[in-house]
Amino acid sequence: MITEFVERPILMSGKLVYETLYGRKTQTRRTSNLKSINENLDEWEFIEMLHEHTHLGNFPSAFFRSKNTGERKFVRCPYGSKRDLLWVRESWRVGAWDIFKQSIAVDYRADNFARREWIKILDKSRFKKLVEQSIIDAEKAEYLFLGENTFKWAPGESPCRWRPSLFMPRELSRTTLEIKDIRIERLNEISEQNAEAEGVQFLREIPDADETLSARYLFEVLWEGRNGRGSWKKIRGFG
Repeated sequence: MITEFVERPILMSGKLVYETLYGRKTQTRRTSNLKSINENLDEWEFIEMLHEHTHLGNFPSAFFRSKNTGERKFVRCPYGSKRDLLWVRESWRVGAWDIFKQSIAVDYRADNFARREWIKILDKSRFKKLVEQSIIDAEKAEYLFLGENTFKWAPGESPCRWRPSLFMPRELSRTTLEIKDIRIERLNEISEQNAEAEGVQFLREIPDADETLSARYLFEVLWEGRNGRGSWKKIRGFG
């Protein structure tokens, strides 16, 4: 029997894309589906991580039990099972377009990489909208107009708008990751080694940064950058 592995998107932003590309980010902690547990931590006890069949289907699930009533709760991992694939959505822009091929070239914001090959946009209406918006952007920037909706600029110097990672279609993603393991833990109990694997190295490379700061401290900085100042001190929950 052939096992089919599922592809799912995962949002990633800024320097964390860069850290992933260069192999310095190999873990991610997400609190998806855990809100009801994390808001009532005194009630729920974590029992174990289940990787086989549960009443939710054949999906990895965190098994919790109520300390008060004995109620059982299974929290399914939203990103799939081991060996499933995650394709990274990141910030991007149209680098160029070819109306005859229904294709575009892409620039990636994380490392300013200009992808030179043509990538076909499968959705015709999406391609049309991308071209229309890109023409408007090029006209606003007063780039050289060559006629027939054609402009000229060097690779990587596109005047087109940057687009949020949420709106990246599958065909434009350049990074696909395989899920190696799934586990759950208290976020504030993260180890130094695991904090390093969250991709915190870039914070040490900021000009005048203290290179001796621990990975745990840098992960706290990273967390508060995403979730707001003071958010780490409020964290007691799982991820």
